[in-house]
Amino acid sequence: MPSNPLNNAELELELERTEVAWALCAAKVDITIECQSDEISLDKPSDKDTKL
Repeated sequence: MPSNPLNNAELELELERTEVAWALCAAKVDITIECQSDEISLDKPSDKDTKL
């Protein structure tokens, strides 16, 4: 959806929408990184697992 604000109120609304979209995207990236880190740690034994 193209942005074409005609006044300051519409511009402010577009800014708010952009900030919300950015935050949601960042949260998804954080979740992806966390899940991938968990998978890596499950595949590779940690130091404490090998020192029994």
